[in-house]
Amino acid sequence: MDSSEHFVFRAGSSPLSGKGIVFTKKRLRNMLLINTALTAALFLASKLRGFPLQPRLLCLLLMLPVLMYISRRAVLRTAEVNGQRLTYQNREFDFTELNRIMIDRAGDIALYAGDSVLLRLSVTYPNAERLLEWAAKYNIPVLDHRC
Repeated sequence: MDSSEHFVFRAGSSPLSGKGIVFTKKRLRNMLLINTALTAALFLASKLRGFPLQPRLLCLLLMLPVLMYISRRAVLRTAEVNGQRLTYQNREFDFTELNRIMIDRAGDIALYAGDSVLLRLSVTYPNAERLLEWAAKYNIPVLDHRC
Protein backbone atom coordinates (compact mmCIF):
# COMPACT_ATOMS: atom_id res chain seq x y z
CA MET A 1 0.00 0.00 0.00
CA ASP A 2 1.25 3.45 -0.76
CA SER A 3 0.57 6.86 0.81
CA SER A 4 -2.19 7.54 -1.73
CA GLU A 5 -4.31 4.62 -0.46
CA HIS A 6 -7.98 5.30 -0.05
CA PHE A 7 -10.81 3.09 1.18
CA VAL A 8 -14.12 3.40 2.99
CA PHE A 9 -15.48 1.01 5.59
CA ARG A 10 -18.64 0.65 7.60
CA ALA A 11 -18.33 1.57 11.28
CA GLY A 12 -20.54 0.62 14.20
CA SER A 13 -21.42 -2.66 15.77
CA SER A 14 -24.28 -4.72 14.49
CA PRO A 15 -27.62 -3.25 15.62
CA LEU A 16 -28.44 -6.05 18.03
CA SER A 17 -24.96 -6.70 19.42
CA GLY A 18 -25.78 -5.06 22.77
CA LYS A 19 -22.74 -2.81 22.73
CA GLY A 20 -21.20 -0.16 20.59
CA ILE A 21 -22.78 2.75 18.85
CA VAL A 22 -26.26 1.58 17.99
CA PHE A 23 -27.60 -0.13 21.12
CA THR A 24 -26.54 -0.47 24.72
CA LYS A 25 -27.85 -2.82 27.39
CA LYS A 26 -29.35 0.14 29.22
CA ARG A 27 -31.37 1.19 26.14
CA LEU A 28 -32.61 -2.34 25.59
CA ARG A 29 -33.60 -2.64 29.27
CA ASN A 30 -35.48 0.67 29.08
CA MET A 31 -37.31 -0.48 25.94
CA LEU A 32 -38.29 -3.70 27.71
CA LEU A 33 -39.63 -1.75 30.71
CA ILE A 34 -41.62 0.58 28.46
CA ASN A 35 -43.07 -2.36 26.54
CA THR A 36 -43.98 -4.13 29.79
CA ALA A 37 -45.77 -1.00 31.01
CA LEU A 38 -47.60 -0.69 27.68
CA THR A 39 -48.65 -4.33 27.85
CA ALA A 40 -50.04 -3.90 31.34
CA ALA A 41 -51.89 -0.71 30.36
CA LEU A 42 -53.42 -2.32 27.26
CA PHE A 43 -54.40 -5.43 29.21
CA LEU A 44 -56.07 -3.39 31.96
CA ALA A 45 -57.82 -1.13 29.45
CA SER A 46 -59.21 -4.13 27.58
CA LYS A 47 -60.48 -5.74 30.80
CA LEU A 48 -62.03 -2.55 32.18
CA ARG A 49 -63.79 -1.65 28.96
CA GLY A 50 -64.96 -5.19 28.37
CA PHE A 51 -63.45 -5.78 24.94
CA PRO A 52 -60.77 -8.40 24.37
CA LEU A 53 -57.59 -7.55 22.52
CA GLN A 54 -56.67 -10.10 19.92
CA PRO A 55 -53.17 -11.52 20.43
CA ARG A 56 -51.97 -10.45 16.98
CA LEU A 57 -53.07 -6.86 17.56
CA LEU A 58 -51.44 -6.84 20.98
CA CYS A 59 -48.13 -8.10 19.50
CA LEU A 60 -48.27 -5.47 16.77
CA LEU A 61 -48.94 -2.71 19.28
CA LEU A 62 -46.03 -3.87 21.43
CA MET A 63 -43.55 -4.23 18.59
CA LEU A 64 -44.36 -0.90 16.93
CA PRO A 65 -42.36 1.27 19.37
CA VAL A 66 -39.42 -1.14 19.20
CA LEU A 67 -39.39 -1.14 15.41
CA MET A 68 -39.66 2.64 15.32
CA TYR A 69 -36.75 2.94 17.74
CA ILE A 70 -34.58 0.51 15.78
CA SER A 71 -35.24 2.25 12.47
CA ARG A 72 -34.43 5.62 14.03
CA ARG A 73 -31.20 4.46 15.72
CA ALA A 74 -29.79 2.09 13.10
CA VAL A 75 -27.92 4.70 11.10
CA LEU A 76 -25.26 3.51 8.70
CA ARG A 77 -21.98 5.12 9.68
CA THR A 78 -18.89 4.99 7.52
CA ALA A 79 -15.26 5.89 8.05
CA GLU A 80 -12.74 6.72 5.38
CA VAL A 81 -9.00 6.21 5.20
CA ASN A 82 -7.09 8.51 2.89
CA GLY A 83 -3.32 8.12 3.10
CA GLN A 84 -2.21 8.80 6.68
CA ARG A 85 -5.57 10.21 7.79
CA LEU A 86 -8.81 8.62 8.96
CA THR A 87 -12.11 10.55 8.72
CA TYR A 88 -15.05 9.60 10.93
CA GLN A 89 -18.16 11.66 11.69
CA ASN A 90 -16.72 14.74 9.92
CA ARG A 91 -13.55 14.66 12.04
CA GLU A 92 -10.11 13.88 10.69
CA PHE A 93 -7.56 11.90 12.67
CA ASP A 94 -3.90 11.52 11.80
CA PHE A 95 -2.46 8.04 12.37
CA THR A 96 -0.39 9.48 15.24
CA GLU A 97 -3.60 10.29 17.16
CA LEU A 98 -4.72 6.64 17.14
CA ASN A 99 -3.37 4.68 20.11
CA ARG A 100 -4.37 1.10 19.44
CA ILE A 101 -6.81 -1.32 17.89
CA MET A 102 -8.34 -4.08 20.00
CA ILE A 103 -10.13 -7.12 18.61
CA ASP A 104 -12.26 -8.97 21.16
CA ARG A 105 -13.14 -12.66 21.17
CA ALA A 106 -16.34 -12.06 19.21
CA GLY A 107 -14.42 -10.39 16.39
CA ASP A 108 -15.43 -6.80 17.13
CA ILE A 109 -12.75 -4.22 16.41
CA ALA A 110 -12.40 -1.13 18.62
CA LEU A 111 -10.22 1.73 17.38
CA TYR A 112 -8.93 3.97 20.18
CA ALA A 113 -8.03 7.65 20.00
CA GLY A 114 -6.58 8.56 23.38
CA ASP A 115 -8.32 6.59 26.11
CA SER A 116 -11.71 6.49 24.39
CA VAL A 117 -13.10 4.30 21.64
CA LEU A 118 -13.31 6.25 18.40
CA LEU A 119 -15.27 3.64 16.48
CA ARG A 120 -16.26 0.00 16.47
CA LEU A 121 -16.75 -2.42 13.64
CA SER A 122 -16.85 -6.13 13.00
CA VAL A 123 -14.03 -8.03 11.32
CA THR A 124 -16.66 -9.36 8.91
CA TYR A 125 -17.41 -5.90 7.50
CA PRO A 126 -15.95 -5.06 4.08
CA ASN A 127 -12.49 -3.45 4.25
CA ALA A 128 -12.00 -4.32 7.93
CA GLU A 129 -8.89 -6.30 7.03
CA ARG A 130 -7.60 -3.32 5.04
CA LEU A 131 -7.99 -1.19 8.16
CA LEU A 132 -5.85 -3.68 10.09
CA GLU A 133 -3.24 -3.66 7.32
CA TRP A 134 -3.26 0.16 7.35
CA ALA A 135 -2.77 0.14 11.12
CA ALA A 136 0.16 -2.28 10.81
CA LYS A 137 1.75 -0.08 8.13
CA TYR A 138 1.71 2.94 10.47
CA ASN A 139 2.74 0.92 13.56
CA ILE A 140 -0.57 1.28 15.37
CA PRO A 141 -0.63 -1.59 17.91
CA VAL A 142 -3.24 -4.26 17.18
CA LEU A 143 -4.22 -6.37 20.20
CA ASP A 144 -6.00 -9.46 18.90
CA HIS A 145 -7.90 -11.42 21.59
CA ARG A 146 -9.65 -13.82 19.23
CA CYS A 147 -9.29 -17.52 20.05
